[in-house]
This record gives sequence, structure tokens and C-alpha cells, in this order.
Amino acid sequence: EMARALERRAKGEIQVVPIILRDCDWKHSPLGGLLCAPRDGLPIVKWADRDEAFQDVVRQIRKLLGERA
Repeated sequence: EMARALERRAKGEIQVVPIILRDCDWKHSPLGGLLCAPRDGLPIVKWADRDEAFQDVVRQIRKLLGERA
């Protein structure tokens, strides 16, 4: 559940990374202030090369994990 995940994130227990697959109004949702993937919140379906989009998601998550370590 999103509310529980955001509550746990606020306590520093977990990280939450929205992965934007399609166009949606995520910037005006409770997820709007979070780092999302792929970069710049460009939905995966809008990338010319979807494999590159998924690679970018992996890079963003690795970057976040590296910052925590």
C-alpha cells in the first residue's frame, strides 16, 4: 500500500522509487517529491529505446543504493 510505504519512508526505514511506465499525473501525487526513474520522469513508453529506459531505471536504483551504503 502506498500510504504505508510513504510512512515507512518518512521514518527512514525504506526507500521508495516510483518507476514511471506510462504518462500519469504522478508529480501531483504523494510521490511527486520523490526521485523517480527513469531520469526526468520521462515514461518508459516514450523512450526511443525502451531497453535504455530500463537500464536508466537500474542506474537510478544503484545510485540510490550507493548513497545509502
